[in-house]
Amino acid sequence: MGIRGLGRSKAKAALALARTTTSSSVETRLAALELVDFTAIGDGVYYNGGIGNKVHTVTSASSPYTLSTGNSVVLVDASGGATTITMPTPTSAWDATNGASLVYNISKIDSSTNFVTINPSASETIAGETSFDLELQNECLTLITNGTNWYLKD
Repeated sequence: MGIRGLGRSKAKAALALARTTTSSSVETRLAALELVDFTAIGDGVYYNGGIGNKVHTVTSASSPYTLSTGNSVVLVDASGGATTITMPTPTSAWDATNGASLVYNISKIDSSTNFVTINPSASETIAGETSFDLELQNECLTLITNGTNWYLKD
């Protein structure tokens, strides 16, 4: 496709990265991206009108793992055994003033037969259920809250 087909913002990012060598440090590469309006905001990244999210990987060795408000994208590798993820309290992920929820994307990334079980933090529900299981590779659950319970976004 070449740089011409990328659009102005993506072309600027591609050129900035191309100017750094393959042996450049992460800091050098990020500094190059700063030239094209790349800004970190909390655990997310704002880039020319788009939002990126910090990715967190969980394995069975860290199970059970309780999510925080900074874990919006979670990749779960259950190849070493069944893995349990516990959601944060709905109130911690809910902005009542603006009626806004944090969005949690949880994906099972391995091909094992081990389940990834997602539990609420207490008595709240996930889409009306007391827990939710991911059993297939690349199965994903996207959750939002109303401050009381968890709901499927997609």
